[in-house]
Amino acid sequence: MTATTPAAPQVTVGLPFLNCAATLRDAIRSVFAQTRGDWELILVDDGSTDASGRIAAAVSDARVRVVSDGVNRGLVHRLNQIATLARAPYLCRMDADDVMHPRRLEAQLAFLAAHPDVDVVGSRSFSIDDDGLVRGLRIAATQEDVASPALVLAAARLLHPSVMGRTAWFLANPYSPRFVRAEDHELWCRTLPHSRFAVVGEPLLYYREPSRPRVGSYVQSCRTDREIYRVYGPAIVGRTGTAANIVRSFAKEAAYRVAAGIGLTGWLAARHALPLAAHDRNRAVAVLERVRRTAVPGWAV
Repeated sequence: MTATTPAAPQVTVGLPFLNCAATLRDAIRSVFAQTRGDWELILVDDGSTDASGRIAAAVSDARVRVVSDGVNRGLVHRLNQIATLARAPYLCRMDADDVMHPRRLEAQLAFLAAHPDVDVVGSRSFSIDDDGLVRGLRIAATQEDVASPALVLAAARLLHPSVMGRTAWFLANPYSPRFVRAEDHELWCRTLPHSRFAVVGEPLLYYREPSRPRVGSYVQSCRTDREIYRVYGPAIVGRTGTAANIVRSFAKEAAYRVAAGIGLTGWLAARHALPLAAHDRNRAVAVLERVRRTAVPGWAV
């Protein structure tokens, strides 16, 4: 047995992608840069028409599987598909435009092993911009936040691409196709009564927040959030609390439309990040650069 052919992976990293050729390489490199090697990586192509599929297919490692059927089925379908394909007892979420800190798998696996009552654990994250430059430390949920039904309802709380959970939990609690663009928010609201969530205080992800996000996608997310409030709100915060959440959602959507119209979406994204002390920023940047230099079997250096 070699380091690249473990007998049984402990964690499955599920990475769905769609036309992400510009960022996919660094996302994959960050899996190979992990301090633990007992992982498997499932790369699921959701019908890409750019070079993403070729980038994924070129990886030559027994721990990596590429799934491609040439069809755009959507993120919800792919997330549920990954859970059914996973061979490991733990499942790690990841997006194709983010970068994992090298300690992510080690830290989250250790946390779940030490806390058998926890089903899903997220982490703090660094915020990076369109060019992959570190903005700061992203404002994150606390342990108290993810244990509060009212706060989980108000916002997703757990940063979706930062989570790792027990594969059996994801199989028992699939994402719903009814809540596109906020499928994670709905999942947390639906399962909180019989599940336990947690957050690791260490930043274990470099989370990309574009300065020029798509307004249409943001609006769709707001609309889906409002549907979540209507479905789960009355039982959690009552009709008055539900109405308040809906009003706040409309206000956020309106503010975002205005910001997009005058070119301030970059400023909005920057507001999500707390400034880092110089030595902390330098360390975060150095780790990110080291990840980007990680060799991946099958790729030309």
